[in-house]
Amino acid sequence: MPDQEYDREKKGYFWIETESKVVRKGTFVIDGVKHYGAIVQSPDFSAQQQGDEDAVKYEFVMSLGRIYMNKDPKSEASPAMGGRVTHNGKDYKLGCWPKENRDGVPFTSLGFKPIVENEQRPTSEHNRLQYGREKNKPDDGGFRNDF
Repeated sequence: MPDQEYDREKKGYFWIETESKVVRKGTFVIDGVKHYGAIVQSPDFSAQQQGDEDAVKYEFVMSLGRIYMNKDPKSEASPAMGGRVTHNGKDYKLGCWPKENRDGVPFTSLGFKPIVENEQRPTSEHNRLQYGREKNKPDDGGFRNDF
């Protein structure tokens, strides 16, 4: 696991997971708002330690937003992935960076930056010129979807 530096406000990390799988994915509506979610199946290690070798657990997860690969990083400090996400009604710009801990184990570092609504967002023309997209395409925050 990474150092505690990633377990702070507006920071985080994801590890590489090879034993979980998405078994269902779709949409649902609550209070008139459409959400995207999934059911993830994973080994239940605590039950397995007590002798139930085939025990699994299920988690209901909800999408916070779509993220994209950064095909045109501005510097070495630029995130490899990111995009606009919403959590508890607040919008954030999410950045994701591939890293390794001291033992060489890979993980992904996460950073969230609040989006201030009065900040001017790039126009469609700006996006088309900077990122090669055509007008009327959805704003992807400067990241491309290629995975």
